[in-house]
Amino acid sequence: PLDSTKLRKGSIDLKMPSNLTGDLYQLKCTFKKGGLSTDFFIYITRPVQVTISGNTVINNGGQTALILRTDNVVPERIFYELSDGTKGSFLGGSEHYLTVNPDKTTTYTLSSVSNSCGAGTTAGSATVEVNPPAARTVNVTSYGSASLGLCVGDSILVYYAQTGSFTAGNIM
Repeated sequence: PLDSTKLRKGSIDLKMPSNLTGDLYQLKCTFKKGGLSTDFFIYITRPVQVTISGNTVINNGGQTALILRTDNVVPERIFYELSDGTKGSFLGGSEHYLTVNPDKTTTYTLSSVSNSCGAGTTAGSATVEVNPPAARTVNVTSYGSASLGLCVGDSILVYYAQTGSFTAGNIM
């Protein structure tokens, strides 16, 4: 038990244990003499840790997505700042894909992260290598599937555009 009171009405200030992980918890309130109880679910969070990843190579003028992943299952607003000064937020509890389009090779790290509990911790890095401008390029413009979503065993349609001329020996 977290605490108890003998007051019939009012409120009680319950101190949450500091060793809890951020998760969904059940709080059970019991009135022993009356045989009554009520349960409700609450999210209890803690300072978040966010990891950045997504090493890749893109063509000059292209874009890619970095992955921000939290260690917390609580769906709460996470605020971040990247090493290049980009600021934003996303809903925690899942991965977040952040589109970037650097004009030169860049290594991204997280300068800071925070949630409702204050400053969190950061981990990882993502290097986006940018190919120099070229006379001939092939870029993926979009992708999708014939079904409403991408399912296991589906085929994926990849749309691309080329610039410059390719010889007959070049196979795409």
